Amino acid sequence: MDIYFWAIAIGLGLPLWWFAFYATKRMRIGKNLEREAQAKRNLERFAMEQAAKAQTEKQAAGDQAAEGQKSVINVEKTGKQEQN
Repeated sequence: MDIYFWAIAIGLGLPLWWFAFYATKRMRIGKNLEREAQAKRNLERFAMEQAAKAQTEKQAAGDQAAEGQKSVINVEKTGKQEQN
């Protein structure tokens, strides 16, 4: 009777173990795919933030340059008015 018990236990346990292994394997694969997708979205968002930041800095530098040119023109006009 002992051998029958172990044969039945192994006969039922082996498929159950295989189903559990396969289910956790699929779960790990799914979780990894989700992580990869989230990482891709994070990188895209980060790239967009960096591009917006660079554009803002470029615009600010352009505004400063334009303001510097205006002040140079104002100084030239003021100098010409004083000479007259």
